[in-house]
Amino acid sequence: MSWRRRLRILANALTISRCLFAAAVATAAVAPGDIDARRRLSLIVTLNVLGWTSDLFDGWAARRSELPSRVWAGIDQAADLLLLWGTAYALAAAQFVPASWVKAYFLAAVLALALNPTKNMEQLTCVPLLLLPPAVCLRHSPGLTLLYVGWAACAAALFWRRLCTQAVDFIDRIPGAPRCWFRGIRTYMAKWY
Repeated sequence: MSWRRRLRILANALTISRCLFAAAVATAAVAPGDIDARRRLSLIVTLNVLGWTSDLFDGWAARRSELPSRVWAGIDQAADLLLLWGTAYALAAAQFVPASWVKAYFLAAVLALALNPTKNMEQLTCVPLLLLPPAVCLRHSPGLTLLYVGWAACAAALFWRRLCTQAVDFIDRIPGAPRCWFRGIRTYMAKWY
């Protein structure tokens, strides 16, 4: 078996594992048992971080294996959304955030994407969901916030070039944006990759 084939299998396995992490995160919130709120939050956060770690490495493996980008990107995108919304559901079900907020945000995100079905809009609607777990940790368990910050720092260090590429692509896709404001950010990010 060729190394590209092995990387393709690895990329697919990591993407599927993210779907399993999403299910595990959602289940952790409602799992029966005598688990106090702090331990439940710790479980949700740990599974979430592991899920996002699989996202970092499945993209790396897919790019090196030269997987057909459209097919794989669609599956990867679905896995990302499952993890994002599974985590939001888990935090609401475990009563760390009001369920009404999560429901309202879901409806707002669906409406925003229906009105503007672009990649940028999808990424913008995901940002609050990405920030929700660390914000909950900051309020309920500051020690877990360090896990997120440490993980984000390591991820940025390992995949800095990819992060810069994504930031520049995002800026370039903004229609009618004041280019003078973004030019400085884009120039700064572009020189890093």
